[in-house]
This record gives sequence, C-alpha cells and structure tokens, in this order.
Amino acid sequence: MAWFYLLINAAVIMTCAWLRYESDKLCFASPVTMGRWVWIVAIVGLWAGVALAAGFGWRRLLGHRARRAMMELMILTLFFVYEWLWLHPRRWMVVDWLIVTLLVSCIGVCFWRDRDNWRSWGIAFRQFLSAGRLLIVPTLLMIIVPVVVSRWVGTDYEHKRLIASLMGYPFYALVQLMIFQVFLVPRLRHLTDSAWVVVLVSGGVFGLLHWPNGLLMASCCIGAMVWTAVYLRRADVYALALSMGLAATALGCALPRNLTHNLRTGPRYVTQAHIYRQGANEGDASGKR
Repeated sequence: MAWFYLLINAAVIMTCAWLRYESDKLCFASPVTMGRWVWIVAIVGLWAGVALAAGFGWRRLLGHRARRAMMELMILTLFFVYEWLWLHPRRWMVVDWLIVTLLVSCIGVCFWRDRDNWRSWGIAFRQFLSAGRLLIVPTLLMIIVPVVVSRWVGTDYEHKRLIASLMGYPFYALVQLMIFQVFLVPRLRHLTDSAWVVVLVSGGVFGLLHWPNGLLMASCCIGAMVWTAVYLRRADVYALALSMGLAATALGCALPRNLTHNLRTGPRYVTQAHIYRQGANEGDASGKR
C-alpha cells in the first residue's frame, strides 16, 4: 500500500492544480507543457491507479498499524491540498498560519504517540560519523554534477548567495528531514516490508513536494532516495541535513536562476513562471514594433 500513498498524493496535487490553474496557467502546473486532453487523461489515469491500488491492497489496510500509519500520513496529503487550493503564493494571512500550525501540531501529536521509539529517529548524534561516511560519495556527486553542467548552461554564481546558502540551508534541510525521513519513513515501513519500496516511495513523495519545478523534482527525488537508503541503514538526520544542504547549495548557486527558478516550487513557481512568460511576450511584442 505504499505505492497507493504515492499515487494518491500525485492524483491530489494534479487535481488541485487543475482546479486552481485550469486556464492559461495550466501549462505551468506540470513539469512539462501538456495539452488540455493530456492533462485530463493523466488525472483520470492517476485516480484509476488509486482505485486499483486500494482494491488490491485493502486486506493490508486491515492491520491496525497499517491503518494508523496511513491515517497519519494523510496529514501530508492534506498539506498538499491546502497548498494547491488555498495558499497564496506571495502573502500569508492569519488563516494560513492557523492551518499550518494545526498541521504541524498534528505531526507533533504523532511524534508524541511514538515517543517510546525516539532512539530510532536518528536525532541523538550516535550514528553521525557512520552515516556521514556512507554519504561522502553521493554528496560529492550531487555537488560535482551541477558544477559540471553549469559549464554548458551557464551560471549566476554569487559569492554572497553561496555563503548564505551554506550557513542557512542545512538548518532548513533539517526541518524537511524531520518530516520526510523521521515522520514519513517509519510509517511507510508499516505499509510495506520492502526497503526498496520505502526508498522509491519516499523519493517520489519528496519529489512531489517540489512539484511542478521539473529540475527540483528530479534532483530531490534522486537525493531523497539516497538519503532514505542511508537513513534505513544508519539513522542520523544531522548527517543527512549536511548532505542535503551542500547538495542544494551546489544546485542553487552553480546553475542559472532561469533554469532553477530560484528553487521555487508550488503555486509560487506557477505564478512566477506566468509572470516571466508575460514579460517575455511583452518583450517580443515591443521588439517586433
């Protein structure tokens, strides 16, 4: 049923984006430009997959641990619904803070209920060095690849932006990892006995968090699979946060902003892409005159 959870999140996000950005912004609400009929087929296909997964996996959900894990994981799905249907891309209102506080509080309650297993969360620094050794090669590759690619696509490198990212992003990564590793991974393990399924599904869910920025989706999906594989062997969120911070810094600073879209995701990405396209169209029109 772990695949069921991934499918339902993809279906929810694409459906909510369709409802909110249905007209001329539709092409920005996907990693690639899709025609109207392709979009509809994709949404219908995803929901059909959800129905089939639920039909074949209903016996699995009869277990108490699996039912509880699925209910707790739906908190993240509710966040995706809120983000794509309601959240304003530029300003937060009081209701936004209340909703986010409520969702974070729900996750906090789940942690509290699971407090007896806190030693397995990876927050005690006990396996920092062993996890770090496993992450050396993958992290170096995540740094080298965007630097090499920038030789062909260009770069907007700024010394100040590099320093700010190195100082701040590992802490931001730690917050993300508390949700997408410490919260997500143990609950996925209640839905499947396969470690590889947990790795693939967690990577897919983390990629969906960065939807519809195609570059970030691919990068974060691959990165999350690496971090989950290491987390399952040597649970330590601090080593993962350091790796994620370095990888994100390399991606954001080495590659040009018109390619990374300033690492924007969600409705902010859609709105910014729409504004960028309007400016480009106005520039082309003035050039023709």
